[in-house]
Amino acid sequence: DQEGMSAIEELLQKAHEIIRQPEELNTIRIVIGNESCDLDSTSCLLALSHFLFKKYPSDSILPLVHCHREDLPLRQDIVWLFKHLNIDLTQLIHFPEEVEISKLPDPQVTLVDHNVPDETLCPHVTEIIDHHDDAQTIRCPRTIEPVGSCATLVGERLLTDKEYEIPEEVATLLLAAILADTANLLGEGRVTEKDKYIASLLVHHVSITTDELYNQISTARYNISDLSTLQLLRADFKISQAGDYQLGFCTIRSLITKLVTERDNVEQDLMLFSHQNNLHLLVLLCIQMKPLRRQIALYQPPDLPPDIPQDLVDSVAATLETDSELQVERVGEGMFDGIVLEQGNTSISRKQILPIVTRCLHHDDFDTSGSYLISPDHIPVITHKLTVEEDKDDNLKKELTKEKKNLDDEDIERDKEEDESQRGSLLQLESISARLGESMDSFALAQDSDQAPSPLSSHNSSVFNINDRSGSMGEDKQSTRQEDETRPPPPLEPIIDIISPHEISSPAVLPTQSEIPPIPEYLPDEETQDTRDFRYVLIDGEEKRINLKFIESYRPIVQHGGYLGNEQTAVIIISACYLPPKSLHNYPQMISQTFFYVLSVVDKLVVDDYIIVYLHSGAPRNSMPGIQWFHRFYRMIDRRLRKHLKHLYIVHPSFWVKTMFRLARPFISRKFYRKLHYISSLQLLSTHVSLDQVVIPQVVQSVDQNLNPEDYQTSTS
Repeated sequence: DQEGMSAIEELLQKAHEIIRQPEELNTIRIVIGNESCDLDSTSCLLALSHFLFKKYPSDSILPLVHCHREDLPLRQDIVWLFKHLNIDLTQLIHFPEEVEISKLPDPQVTLVDHNVPDETLCPHVTEIIDHHDDAQTIRCPRTIEPVGSCATLVGERLLTDKEYEIPEEVATLLLAAILADTANLLGEGRVTEKDKYIASLLVHHVSITTDELYNQISTARYNISDLSTLQLLRADFKISQAGDYQLGFCTIRSLITKLVTERDNVEQDLMLFSHQNNLHLLVLLCIQMKPLRRQIALYQPPDLPPDIPQDLVDSVAATLETDSELQVERVGEGMFDGIVLEQGNTSISRKQILPIVTRCLHHDDFDTSGSYLISPDHIPVITHKLTVEEDKDDNLKKELTKEKKNLDDEDIERDKEEDESQRGSLLQLESISARLGESMDSFALAQDSDQAPSPLSSHNSSVFNINDRSGSMGEDKQSTRQEDETRPPPPLEPIIDIISPHEISSPAVLPTQSEIPPIPEYLPDEETQDTRDFRYVLIDGEEKRINLKFIESYRPIVQHGGYLGNEQTAVIIISACYLPPKSLHNYPQMISQTFFYVLSVVDKLVVDDYIIVYLHSGAPRNSMPGIQWFHRFYRMIDRRLRKHLKHLYIVHPSFWVKTMFRLARPFISRKFYRKLHYISSLQLLSTHVSLDQVVIPQVVQSVDQNLNPEDYQTSTS
């Protein structure tokens, strides 16, 4: 090194000379990190650049930081480390704002800490060193291993070269990155033996202990008090492409539930940040160190182009909920216009979550023509390797055995045909439901607040009306005292002035739900004067009560659409626009009561065969239940109702609907899929079912006219 100049200072000084006079150079070697520009990426690109700088003295080495200059100081851990090593942060060269690759003569590019390059770099990539899943977008020599930190792989390269003497600055950079990525070599599921081995070699080249280095890095990293919400989002940000969708992944050193409660205008900042970066979906990976917790927050900005599904958030959430390793559970319902998932497994970070999300949004398996044409055999279940051992889970085996005894003919045929991988998926989903079952049942199945919740004792159920109790419907009236009941808000039917079917110009937006005021409690001597209506259902032999006043606004969700031809095949219409929104503070109880009501109506109307028409369009934003709810509700349906269902027509299917049926494959029979039909328009629906006796909600008509304007064009005389 030059006298009085550190190793990194000398490297950066030469790099600036290259930028000023690139035409006078022969061989240019570029080392570039990923666009999140975190500590691992920055340390790796500087360390490898110095190695190449010493190994190939006649070549020009150019380390590039892949972020805007104003964003790098937001990485508080990098700021501290550079200050500790006396490295001038302002001397780093930023790509692409400060370097034009096209003006450099035949550069050779090495990617570190990522393997999907910027399109301007693709023709020049000659090597990859990374620890993420290999996207295999570039054919070139590569070192890709699933270690805890990319710095481990770079450190291995430097330490095994006998001619290279590693300086203290470089060793400290690499060691700091390894410690940060592996939680001081203690992170379960994040640290490998190679991480530990390389770290043990690097400590001999530094003058600071590992504990002190890690503590200083962690303290700086989690000091976010001086950062605005927008700066917090930019501090560790990465863009990823999944099919037609642009995704943003932000690692935040705070829980989203804490940010929303402690800061103002968080949701507005999320929307602004998403629009600034042209994101279709924003994934916030939130972490708190003491005690260690991780949350995944999913946010989809409003006002996206019409060709972008509005329910990407629900689809991704459902996929993450079925992942056995993540062990996520929904929390903070209604806190903001998105979904928050608490990670049960805190060892899983962005490196593992990013490919799960991107695979979910590659929806090539879905037929977009309106019909379900893909064989269920080829529908993938997005999940990791099975970790449940059947012979070690006696309780699960008993549950499965009991359920199999009650299966109808469809389920028996499926059991005979299913292969081992499908059985593994079923076991895995059962284990997820068993893990979340206690909290699920507490809300979903115990509907009387004066009774203690109790879980289901079996997975099959019988649903029917015990008593007919409503006045106009031939039902008697009964009253019981119930705590914390709430009066429903005004009906959800949107007000859309439709003069003729040809005058609608834009889809309707359902109004926002306000908080529900409580219904006054009744004293015992007042119960006989109570005018509230109730209906009763049996779930696995246990009586459950439906408070019809409680769900009054949502009762239009189901209606009788007459009968098919001269047959006794009943037509049942279910409208998703009447689903209760998740912003309700009592959403779990409301969605369960609504579902029980639908089952009771269907059971009352169906004598023999029947058809269900599900109108999906117009559902309130972020109102769709998760996969666990879907699983529970499916198992509650009576065997008779499952068997006699002839067709299920899904009108205006969304990305979420198709995702849910793909994920539900392990516990839904093959015969059921042959009954499933995706319908793209009301006109197409009318060729299967007469709509003369059906009241189509105006919001559904509005969506249909926007999706299928040609169906509403009339010939002029």
